[in-house]
Amino acid sequence: MDPDPCRSCPLCVHLIPAVYWLTRELFGPGPAPWVAAALVACSPLQLLYAQEARQYALWMLLLTLSCLTLAIALRRGTWGNLAGAWSDHDARPL
Repeated sequence: MDPDPCRSCPLCVHLIPAVYWLTRELFGPGPAPWVAAALVACSPLQLLYAQEARQYALWMLLLTLSCLTLAIALRRGTWGNLAGAWSDHDARPL
């Protein structure tokens, strides 16, 4: 059986707002988030991954969301809470 290539399409579509959100978090409002989202939307590699029935689109989305989570945690100063949620040990800042 061939895997369904349409399973990657929603992941690639969700990558565009995730990149916009990450770029807005890093650089603030302005043209940078829009340019980044447009580059991802028109990227030939992104279009190729959207048509393949592989996990590349999932990895790109998860990597973008994990970078976004890290950027938000560092901006808000909640790194200790974030690390504490990942482990059972008491998280202390270095």
